[in-house]
Amino acid sequence: MGEIAESARRLGVFVDGVLAATGAARVNIVGHSQGTVMPAYYVKYLGGRDKIGKYVSLAPAWNGTAVAGADIVLPLARRLGIQPERFPIRHACAELDPGSPFMHAIRAGGHYLPEIEYTNIATQYDELVVPYTSGLPPGGSNVHNIVVQEGCPVDYTDHAGLAGSRRAAYFALNALDPEHPQPVPCDRAAPFSGAPF
Repeated sequence: MGEIAESARRLGVFVDGVLAATGAARVNIVGHSQGTVMPAYYVKYLGGRDKIGKYVSLAPAWNGTAVAGADIVLPLARRLGIQPERFPIRHACAELDPGSPFMHAIRAGGHYLPEIEYTNIATQYDELVVPYTSGLPPGGSNVHNIVVQEGCPVDYTDHAGLAGSRRAAYFALNALDPEHPQPVPCDRAAPFSGAPF
């Protein structure tokens, strides 16, 4: 709930630790919701550009959201004359406002960097990233946008459920290891959990 830039700074410390411990040149990132834009800040503004190889986003929020608390917090802040990013609680929610300085920084110069391979995995039943297509900005050949319902209309996974979705997990694993792709299952998947039913 703190400032996303501080979370991105902590991510940078963690990434440096992983690189030092493993000797790898780059790490791969998998994030969900706010965790899809926080690494973008690290990549663009905190030196992470050359440290990320593959970047997988579940329920991507590339253009922010005005729901999930932001629809209550942000109007209240505005009525009080407080800039959303300076609201005393839930900084991250305010920063996800599509019009916030943070989201402007994420969009500045385009969402994607050419040296990183991006995979965005979305659900058409996302109730927080509305419309869900706002989390799927087009890009070049290094950007792959996936909607879990494409080819699987019985998948009712929503925003939270995407983190537990078997179908989304297979898409993510295939994005991380494209040399060894596995068939992606199509299960009847429930909202909230993403679990088969």
